[in-house]
Amino acid sequence: MVLESLKKTLSLLASTPVLWVPGIVMGLFGLLDLAAQYSLGEFVAGRMWIIEMVVVPFFVGALMHVIREGQGTAGVFLQGGLKYYFRILIPTVLIAFAVILTVILLLVPLSIMGIALEMLPFIAAGSAVGIFFFTFFYDAAAVFEDAKVFDSIRRSIEVVLRNPGAVILFYIVILAFFAAILLIFALIWTAILYESLTPLIGMDTSMIESFTPDDLIALIGPRGVAITAVLYMAAAAITFPFVYTYKSAFFQKYAQQAEPEHLQGEYDTKGRWYKY
Repeated sequence: MVLESLKKTLSLLASTPVLWVPGIVMGLFGLLDLAAQYSLGEFVAGRMWIIEMVVVPFFVGALMHVIREGQGTAGVFLQGGLKYYFRILIPTVLIAFAVILTVILLLVPLSIMGIALEMLPFIAAGSAVGIFFFTFFYDAAAVFEDAKVFDSIRRSIEVVLRNPGAVILFYIVILAFFAAILLIFALIWTAILYESLTPLIGMDTSMIESFTPDDLIALIGPRGVAITAVLYMAAAAITFPFVYTYKSAFFQKYAQQAEPEHLQGEYDTKGRWYKY
């Protein structure tokens, strides 16, 4: 059934060109991010994620609404982005705060135990993975079931808990896709910039360990940065539509199996519930 969702994903991407628009926009943001980091510095570039976080819910809602309605028109696309914008944005913020709060609550006992703050990135990553594993489908619930803020998070958890095996396979497919895209574009990037990267071959272990992103930018130069930005944009333009279309197809397939059970019965004169 997971493969059926994957086949539907590929079919939707092939037959509905408007689904690629969010990926192109996210790719452009990535290109601007790298360009800003090179020309304006990491301080400015590091804050562009705020703009992206505000914009992403619009395109997620638009993409999923197109899939829900089965119409790939510009009107349906814009309608979905506007209709579901806040239903996706607010849970996104809540989940982000949940991750931050979890990290803070974990740091207190760990600090008392004398565990170094160098573990913070691993703690944050572990907390984020754990929370995102169960809440990943909140945006799909908001669009396909018109669920409100907390209901969308609850429905995501229900889908995961009722279909753990399928969800794990879903994540495996996503990770495999990420790995394939990363490998392909890394090979293309290395082949194009091979001459610029040649000095790395002669570096020893200590030099490589002290190598920073700024050193890499200086090594590949403006041409290399431009090529990197274009390849990053292309990778994002492919990855974003695939992930969210696949998520939509998967949720549509498995959400019905996670429908809460509606009990039928009646109360007696003493207020006791009797199930039929």
